Amino acid sequence: MTSPRAEINIIEAIRNSSRDRAAAQRKLAEFGMGVLNALREGRMDIEQAERDLFNMDSCRNAKRFRLNPKFLEFLEYGMQLEDVVELAPEAMEESFTQMQDLIASVLSDVLGETNPEGGSGRQGIVTFPPHRAEETAQPPTRLRWPRVSHG
Repeated sequence: MTSPRAEINIIEAIRNSSRDRAAAQRKLAEFGMGVLNALREGRMDIEQAERDLFNMDSCRNAKRFRLNPKFLEFLEYGMQLEDVVELAPEAMEESFTQMQDLIASVLSDVLGETNPEGGSGRQGIVTFPPHRAEETAQPPTRLRWPRVSHG
């Protein structure tokens, strides 16, 4: 009979499998954005989000790996969502918006890009320029942040 294996925290798993801290932060920010969007759209419940990401192990690992302080703040907001639902459900959308702003900022920091349109990045554009202009005749790839409805 085998003994149950201890579950590895997502932050530890991604950091250990990434070539460097920037790559890990990008992957974690993308994962965090996915969890946040799933919560916002009702495709994930808060309990699952807490098991997957918003927990003390994640916070400890984010500190241990010296991840972006805004990512740690994003995790802390996520750990408080259950209290927001219980005590002030009308503030849930505001919490989601603040978390979206934080995670968009983390992505911008990691990618070394700022939002050319200004603002939070929730609806901005991140542009990935080619390494050198002469390497390609193609325009830079443009990605749009997901549009967030507030109604």
